[in-house]
Amino acid sequence: MSKQKFANSISFLAIFLMHANSVFAVNGNGQVVNATSTSDPAYKASVLCNQALNAISKSQWNEAQSSLDEACKFDPNQASCMVHTNLAQVLEHFEKFDEAFKHLKLALEFSPNDQSALVDMGAYYQQIGDVAKATPYFQKYLTLYPDAPDVMTIRQLLTAFKKVKVATVDENATDYLYEASGDKKIRFDKKILNVYFEPAADVVGYQVSYQNALTEAFDLWTQASKVLSWKTISDRSSADIVCKWVDKLLDQNGKLKVESGEAQTASFANVIRSSVIVLSTLPKPGLEVTDSSIKSLCLHEVGHALGLTGHSPHKEDIMFFSNRDSEAPALSPRDKKTIEMLYASDSMVVK
Repeated sequence: MSKQKFANSISFLAIFLMHANSVFAVNGNGQVVNATSTSDPAYKASVLCNQALNAISKSQWNEAQSSLDEACKFDPNQASCMVHTNLAQVLEHFEKFDEAFKHLKLALEFSPNDQSALVDMGAYYQQIGDVAKATPYFQKYLTLYPDAPDVMTIRQLLTAFKKVKVATVDENATDYLYEASGDKKIRFDKKILNVYFEPAADVVGYQVSYQNALTEAFDLWTQASKVLSWKTISDRSSADIVCKWVDKLLDQNGKLKVESGEAQTASFANVIRSSVIVLSTLPKPGLEVTDSSIKSLCLHEVGHALGLTGHSPHKEDIMFFSNRDSEAPALSPRDKKTIEMLYASDSMVVK
Protein backbone atom coordinates (compact mmCIF):
# COMPACT_ATOMS: atom_id res chain seq x y z
CA MET A 1 0.00 0.00 0.00
CA SER A 2 1.39 3.30 -0.96
CA LYS A 3 1.81 6.05 1.44
CA GLN A 4 -0.76 8.75 1.82
CA LYS A 5 0.28 12.35 2.14
CA PHE A 6 -0.39 13.81 5.58
CA ALA A 7 -3.88 15.28 5.29
CA ASN A 8 -5.43 16.46 2.05
CA SER A 9 -2.75 19.00 1.16
CA ILE A 10 -3.77 22.48 0.06
CA SER A 11 -7.21 21.35 -1.08
CA PHE A 12 -8.39 21.31 2.56
CA LEU A 13 -6.72 24.51 3.68
CA ALA A 14 -9.07 27.18 4.95
CA ILE A 15 -10.15 29.78 2.40
CA PHE A 16 -10.50 33.47 3.13
CA LEU A 17 -12.55 36.10 1.28
CA MET A 18 -11.72 39.72 2.09
CA HIS A 19 -14.29 42.49 1.73
CA ALA A 20 -13.54 46.04 2.87
CA ASN A 21 -13.34 45.98 6.67
CA SER A 22 -14.67 42.44 7.02
CA VAL A 23 -13.01 39.08 6.66
CA PHE A 24 -15.10 36.01 5.94
CA ALA A 25 -13.10 32.92 6.81
CA VAL A 26 -14.40 29.65 5.43
CA ASN A 27 -13.43 26.94 7.88
CA GLY A 28 -12.87 23.22 7.31
CA ASN A 29 -16.60 22.57 7.60
CA GLY A 30 -17.46 25.09 4.91
CA GLN A 31 -18.91 27.44 7.51
CA VAL A 32 -18.25 31.17 7.34
CA VAL A 33 -16.59 32.95 10.25
CA ASN A 34 -17.43 36.63 10.05
CA ALA A 35 -15.01 39.00 11.74
CA THR A 36 -16.31 42.52 11.22
CA SER A 37 -13.99 44.51 13.46
CA THR A 38 -10.36 45.14 12.62
CA SER A 39 -9.59 44.89 16.32
CA ASP A 40 -11.23 41.47 16.55
CA PRO A 41 -8.58 38.74 17.09
CA ALA A 42 -10.41 36.57 14.56
CA TYR A 43 -10.04 39.35 11.98
CA LYS A 44 -6.30 39.67 12.59
CA ALA A 45 -5.79 35.91 12.52
CA SER A 46 -7.85 35.62 9.33
CA VAL A 47 -5.82 38.28 7.55
CA LEU A 48 -2.61 36.47 8.45
CA CYS A 49 -4.10 33.15 7.29
CA ASN A 50 -5.03 34.75 4.02
CA GLN A 51 -1.43 35.90 3.62
CA ALA A 52 -0.23 32.40 4.42
CA LEU A 53 -2.50 30.80 1.81
CA ASN A 54 -1.29 33.26 -0.78
CA ALA A 55 2.30 32.37 0.11
CA ILE A 56 1.55 28.64 -0.13
CA SER A 57 0.05 29.11 -3.59
CA LYS A 58 3.46 30.50 -4.61
CA SER A 59 5.37 27.74 -2.76
CA GLN A 60 6.67 30.33 -0.29
CA TRP A 61 6.51 27.99 2.66
CA ASN A 62 8.72 29.97 5.04
CA GLU A 63 6.59 33.06 4.56
CA ALA A 64 3.46 30.99 5.14
CA GLN A 65 4.81 29.64 8.42
CA SER A 66 5.75 33.12 9.60
CA SER A 67 2.22 34.41 8.97
CA LEU A 68 0.62 31.45 10.73
CA ASP A 69 3.00 31.64 13.68
CA GLU A 70 1.96 35.27 14.08
CA ALA A 71 -1.73 34.32 13.77
CA CYS A 72 -1.34 31.88 16.67
CA LYS A 73 -0.64 34.82 18.97
CA PHE A 74 -4.31 35.85 18.72
CA ASP A 75 -5.66 32.58 20.16
CA PRO A 76 -8.32 31.82 21.11
CA ASN A 77 -10.75 33.09 18.48
CA GLN A 78 -13.12 31.83 15.80
CA ALA A 79 -10.26 31.31 13.35
CA SER A 80 -7.97 29.42 15.74
CA CYS A 81 -8.85 25.95 14.47
CA MET A 82 -8.10 27.00 10.88
CA VAL A 83 -4.85 28.66 11.89
CA HIS A 84 -3.50 25.54 13.58
CA THR A 85 -4.78 23.13 10.91
CA ASN A 86 -3.06 25.14 8.21
CA LEU A 87 0.11 25.50 10.27
CA ALA A 88 0.17 21.72 10.67
CA GLN A 89 0.04 21.43 6.88
CA VAL A 90 2.99 23.78 6.50
CA LEU A 91 5.01 21.96 9.15
CA GLU A 92 4.25 18.68 7.41
CA HIS A 93 5.76 20.15 4.25
CA PHE A 94 8.97 20.71 6.21
CA GLU A 95 8.67 17.13 7.57
CA LYS A 96 8.32 18.46 11.13
CA PHE A 97 5.73 15.85 11.93
CA ASP A 98 5.86 16.06 15.72
CA GLU A 99 5.26 19.82 15.64
CA ALA A 100 2.49 19.36 13.09
CA PHE A 101 0.82 16.85 15.41
CA LYS A 102 0.81 19.36 18.28
CA HIS A 103 -0.99 21.91 16.14
CA LEU A 104 -3.55 19.37 14.97
CA LYS A 105 -4.31 18.59 18.61
CA LEU A 106 -4.80 22.29 19.28
CA ALA A 107 -7.03 22.64 16.23
CA LEU A 108 -9.32 19.89 17.51
CA GLU A 109 -9.36 21.43 20.97
CA PHE A 110 -10.68 24.65 19.44
CA SER A 111 -13.13 22.81 17.16
CA PRO A 112 -13.55 19.06 17.89
CA ASN A 113 -15.71 18.45 14.81
CA ASP A 114 -13.70 20.36 12.24
CA GLN A 115 -13.66 18.48 8.95
CA SER A 116 -10.09 19.25 7.95
CA ALA A 117 -8.61 18.63 11.40
CA LEU A 118 -10.38 15.27 11.78
CA VAL A 119 -9.14 13.81 8.52
CA ASP A 120 -5.68 15.31 9.05
CA MET A 121 -5.36 13.73 12.49
CA GLY A 122 -6.49 10.37 11.12
CA ALA A 123 -3.90 10.67 8.35
CA TYR A 124 -1.19 11.52 10.89
CA TYR A 125 -1.81 8.36 12.91
CA GLN A 126 -2.04 6.33 9.71
CA GLN A 127 1.40 7.49 8.65
CA ILE A 128 3.06 6.49 11.92
CA GLY A 129 1.38 3.09 11.70
CA ASP A 130 -1.04 3.52 14.59
CA VAL A 131 -4.23 2.36 12.87
CA ALA A 132 -5.99 1.94 16.22
CA LYS A 133 -5.75 5.69 16.88
CA ALA A 134 -6.37 6.67 13.25
CA THR A 135 -9.62 4.72 13.02
CA PRO A 136 -11.86 6.77 15.39
CA TYR A 137 -10.93 10.03 13.66
CA PHE A 138 -11.81 8.64 10.25
CA GLN A 139 -15.00 7.06 11.61
CA LYS A 140 -16.09 10.35 13.15
CA TYR A 141 -15.32 12.08 9.86
CA LEU A 142 -17.56 9.64 7.99
CA THR A 143 -20.36 10.11 10.52
CA LEU A 144 -20.28 13.90 10.45
CA TYR A 145 -19.56 14.37 6.74
CA PRO A 146 -21.21 11.48 4.85
CA ASP A 147 -21.38 13.55 1.65
CA ALA A 148 -17.70 14.57 1.57
CA PRO A 149 -16.02 13.81 -1.80
CA ASP A 150 -13.42 11.51 -0.25
CA VAL A 151 -15.84 9.36 1.78
CA MET A 152 -15.29 6.30 -0.41
CA THR A 153 -11.52 6.62 -0.08
CA ILE A 154 -11.77 6.86 3.71
CA ARG A 155 -14.05 3.82 3.85
CA GLN A 156 -11.60 1.80 1.78
CA LEU A 157 -8.80 2.97 4.03
CA LEU A 158 -10.64 1.72 7.11
CA THR A 159 -11.18 -1.62 5.39
CA ALA A 160 -7.45 -1.80 4.63
CA PHE A 161 -6.68 -1.06 8.30
CA LYS A 162 -8.40 -4.30 9.29
CA LYS A 163 -5.84 -6.23 7.25
CA VAL A 164 -2.82 -4.60 8.88
CA LYS A 165 -0.89 -6.83 11.23
CA VAL A 166 0.25 -4.89 14.27
CA ALA A 167 3.80 -5.93 15.14
CA THR A 168 5.91 -5.12 18.16
CA VAL A 169 8.52 -2.63 17.05
CA ASP A 170 12.11 -3.31 18.04
CA GLU A 171 13.90 -0.03 17.37
CA ASN A 172 17.25 -1.83 17.43
CA ALA A 173 16.28 -4.37 14.79
CA THR A 174 18.53 -4.37 11.72
CA ASP A 175 15.98 -6.12 9.50
CA TYR A 176 12.29 -7.01 9.30
CA LEU A 177 12.49 -10.23 7.30
CA TYR A 178 10.10 -12.14 9.52
CA GLU A 179 7.51 -9.34 9.58
CA ALA A 180 7.67 -9.02 5.79
CA SER A 181 7.79 -12.72 4.96
CA GLY A 182 6.65 -14.72 7.98
CA ASP A 183 7.48 -18.41 8.07
CA LYS A 184 7.12 -18.75 4.31
CA LYS A 185 9.85 -16.87 2.52
CA ILE A 186 9.51 -16.63 -1.24
CA ARG A 187 11.95 -15.28 -3.78
CA PHE A 188 13.22 -15.69 -7.30
CA ASP A 189 15.72 -18.52 -7.83
CA LYS A 190 17.65 -16.83 -10.64
CA LYS A 191 20.19 -14.05 -10.60
CA ILE A 192 19.15 -12.12 -13.69
CA LEU A 193 15.51 -11.04 -13.79
CA ASN A 194 13.71 -10.31 -17.05
CA VAL A 195 11.47 -7.26 -16.69
CA TYR A 196 8.82 -6.24 -19.20
CA PHE A 197 7.34 -2.73 -19.18
CA GLU A 198 3.98 -2.40 -20.85
CA PRO A 199 3.77 0.67 -23.14
CA ALA A 200 2.44 3.59 -21.11
CA ALA A 201 2.66 6.63 -23.36
CA ASP A 202 -1.12 6.69 -23.85
CA VAL A 203 -1.98 6.27 -20.16
CA VAL A 204 -3.63 9.41 -18.76
CA GLY A 205 -1.28 11.24 -16.41
CA TYR A 206 1.81 9.25 -17.37
CA GLN A 207 5.17 11.01 -17.48
CA VAL A 208 8.56 9.73 -18.62
CA SER A 209 9.93 10.56 -15.17
CA TYR A 210 7.64 7.87 -13.73
CA GLN A 211 9.40 5.22 -15.79
CA ASN A 212 12.76 6.57 -14.65
CA ALA A 213 11.64 6.20 -11.04
CA LEU A 214 10.58 2.61 -11.70
CA THR A 215 13.86 1.57 -13.34
CA GLU A 216 15.78 3.25 -10.52
CA ALA A 217 13.75 1.23 -8.01
CA PHE A 218 14.85 -1.99 -9.71
CA ASP A 219 18.46 -0.79 -9.64
CA LEU A 220 18.37 0.05 -5.94
CA TRP A 221 16.70 -3.17 -4.80
CA THR A 222 18.82 -5.52 -6.92
CA GLN A 223 22.00 -3.78 -5.84
CA ALA A 224 20.95 -4.06 -2.20
CA SER A 225 20.31 -7.81 -2.61
CA LYS A 226 24.00 -8.30 -3.53
CA VAL A 227 22.84 -11.15 -5.77
CA LEU A 228 20.28 -9.95 -8.27
CA SER A 229 20.49 -7.97 -11.48
CA TRP A 230 17.85 -7.22 -14.07
CA LYS A 231 17.33 -6.40 -17.71
CA THR A 232 14.52 -5.06 -19.86
CA ILE A 233 12.98 -7.43 -22.40
CA SER A 234 10.51 -6.86 -25.24
CA ASP A 235 8.77 -10.24 -25.01
CA ARG A 236 6.12 -10.21 -22.31
CA SER A 237 5.79 -13.99 -22.27
CA SER A 238 9.43 -14.35 -21.15
CA ALA A 239 9.17 -11.86 -18.31
CA ASP A 240 9.79 -12.65 -14.67
CA ILE A 241 8.23 -9.31 -13.72
CA VAL A 242 5.63 -7.36 -15.70
CA CYS A 243 5.14 -3.66 -14.94
CA LYS A 244 2.03 -1.75 -15.94
CA TRP A 245 0.93 1.88 -15.51
CA VAL A 246 -2.78 2.68 -15.29
CA ASP A 247 -4.60 5.94 -14.67
CA LYS A 248 -6.81 4.42 -11.96
CA LEU A 249 -6.34 1.32 -9.85
CA LEU A 250 -9.70 -0.45 -9.69
CA ASP A 251 -10.95 -3.49 -7.79
CA GLN A 252 -12.83 -6.39 -9.37
CA ASN A 253 -16.09 -4.44 -9.03
CA GLY A 254 -14.71 -1.45 -10.88
CA LYS A 255 -14.39 0.69 -7.76
CA LEU A 256 -11.37 2.89 -7.12
CA LYS A 257 -8.89 1.27 -4.73
CA VAL A 258 -7.37 3.20 -1.85
CA GLU A 259 -3.90 1.99 -2.86
CA SER A 260 -1.90 3.69 -5.61
CA GLY A 261 -0.11 0.51 -6.55
CA GLU A 262 -0.04 -3.24 -6.07
CA ALA A 263 2.28 -6.15 -6.73
CA GLN A 264 1.05 -9.71 -7.14
CA THR A 265 3.39 -12.69 -7.01
CA ALA A 266 2.82 -16.24 -8.22
CA SER A 267 5.00 -18.77 -6.41
CA PHE A 268 5.48 -22.51 -6.05
CA ALA A 269 7.64 -24.30 -3.49
CA ASN A 270 8.89 -20.97 -2.10
CA VAL A 271 10.06 -19.82 -5.53
CA ILE A 272 8.51 -16.83 -7.27
CA ARG A 273 7.51 -17.81 -10.80
CA SER A 274 6.29 -14.36 -11.81
CA SER A 275 5.30 -10.97 -10.44
CA VAL A 276 3.02 -8.27 -11.81
CA ILE A 277 3.32 -4.64 -10.69
CA VAL A 278 0.46 -2.22 -11.39
CA LEU A 279 0.98 1.49 -10.64
CA SER A 280 -1.46 4.39 -10.82
CA THR A 281 -0.60 7.69 -12.50
CA LEU A 282 -3.47 9.79 -11.15
CA PRO A 283 -3.93 11.03 -7.58
CA LYS A 284 -6.66 9.91 -5.24
CA PRO A 285 -9.28 12.53 -4.26
CA GLY A 286 -7.69 15.20 -2.09
CA LEU A 287 -4.14 13.98 -2.71
CA GLU A 288 -1.43 14.93 -5.16
CA VAL A 289 1.09 13.03 -7.24
CA THR A 290 4.67 14.29 -6.95
CA ASP A 291 7.99 12.97 -8.19
CA SER A 292 8.84 11.89 -4.66
CA SER A 293 5.51 10.09 -4.14
CA ILE A 294 5.98 8.22 -7.44
CA LYS A 295 9.52 7.23 -6.47
CA SER A 296 8.33 5.99 -3.09
CA LEU A 297 5.49 4.08 -4.73
CA CYS A 298 7.86 2.38 -7.18
CA LEU A 299 10.34 1.42 -4.46
CA HIS A 300 7.58 -0.01 -2.30
CA GLU A 301 5.94 -2.12 -5.00
CA VAL A 302 9.21 -3.44 -6.45
CA GLY A 303 10.08 -4.59 -2.93
CA HIS A 304 6.84 -6.58 -2.86
CA ALA A 305 7.50 -8.04 -6.32
CA LEU A 306 10.91 -9.32 -5.24
CA GLY A 307 9.45 -11.27 -2.33
CA LEU A 308 8.87 -8.86 0.56
CA THR A 309 5.18 -9.64 0.54
CA GLY A 310 4.46 -8.07 3.93
CA HIS A 311 5.47 -4.78 5.51
CA SER A 312 8.03 -3.36 7.89
CA PRO A 313 6.81 -2.21 11.32
CA HIS A 314 9.29 0.68 11.15
CA LYS A 315 7.98 3.95 9.75
CA GLU A 316 11.43 4.92 8.46
CA ASP A 317 11.52 2.00 6.00
CA ILE A 318 10.25 2.14 2.44
CA MET A 319 8.28 -1.07 3.11
CA PHE A 320 6.34 0.46 5.99
CA PHE A 321 2.67 -0.01 5.15
CA SER A 322 2.00 3.73 4.98
CA ASN A 323 5.19 5.65 4.38
CA ARG A 324 5.54 9.36 5.07
CA ASP A 325 6.07 11.62 2.13
CA SER A 326 9.70 12.58 1.66
CA GLU A 327 11.56 14.82 -0.71
CA ALA A 328 14.11 12.04 -1.29
CA PRO A 329 12.59 8.55 -0.83
CA ALA A 330 15.26 5.87 -0.51
CA LEU A 331 15.89 2.40 0.84
CA SER A 332 16.75 2.49 4.52
CA PRO A 333 19.63 0.41 5.92
CA ARG A 334 16.94 -1.97 7.25
CA ASP A 335 15.36 -2.29 3.79
CA LYS A 336 18.75 -3.16 2.31
CA LYS A 337 19.59 -5.67 5.03
CA THR A 338 16.20 -7.37 4.71
CA ILE A 339 16.42 -7.95 0.95
CA GLU A 340 20.02 -9.10 1.37
CA MET A 341 18.91 -11.67 3.95
CA LEU A 342 16.03 -12.85 1.79
CA TYR A 343 18.42 -13.63 -1.05
CA ALA A 344 21.31 -14.87 1.11
CA SER A 345 22.79 -18.16 -0.12
CA ASP A 346 22.20 -19.91 3.19
CA SER A 347 18.43 -19.46 2.98
CA MET A 348 17.88 -20.62 -0.61
CA VAL A 349 20.02 -21.71 -3.51
CA VAL A 350 20.30 -19.02 -6.15
CA LYS A 351 20.99 -20.09 -9.73
